[in-house]
Amino acid sequence: GEVVEFWWVSPERVFYSIAERTGALVAPTHMGELYAVNADGTGKAAMAGFRVKGEWLVADMIRPPYAADGKVLVAQQRWNGSNDGSYPTAVRMDIKSSATSEVAVAPIRNARFVADNAGEVRFAYAEATDQKRRVYHRLKAGTEWELVFDESKGDSLVRPLAFARDNAQAWFECPGNHGAGGLCRWDVATRKLVASFQHAAF
Repeated sequence: GEVVEFWWVSPERVFYSIAERTGALVAPTHMGELYAVNADGTGKAAMAGFRVKGEWLVADMIRPPYAADGKVLVAQQRWNGSNDGSYPTAVRMDIKSSATSEVAVAPIRNARFVADNAGEVRFAYAEATDQKRRVYHRLKAGTEWELVFDESKGDSLVRPLAFARDNAQAWFECPGNHGAGGLCRWDVATRKLVASFQHAAF
């Protein structure tokens, strides 16, 4: 396999994902698995994915990566046989044992998560079966998900990226005022999206 991405989850330990060449495909295929190894080469282990327990499960790090107290935030999605996909879960995973505890269930199938700077999973987003994107937000663990952007209702096509340091605002990839692409700031309290940086009009 080939390393796709890697993340330092402690001063001594690294998580990484891999891709492998399958069939006649030239480009390696992302396997949906997470592995870990210590900086000195010891402690190598499969942490999540099919080859851990033979489960039909794909896993990836939640962005931005968050690690604290020997735990890291990971998104997991189990294959359920449906062409429409399944509802991913966010878990805190022990960086040594791979033991997990669930912290969130996505409100939409095939969602990707975004966490804030305190390690709270706050956004979930995906394209629904109509191929229109929905973005959900929650204030903290245990609160309800709220639909804040719905492309099918005429909202802009946006993607949450990360939170500002105070967690009161979040950065979004957005069309910008000219529709050519930009970076927008979304206020958690007012729900207003404002373009901060944008490409010039074509």
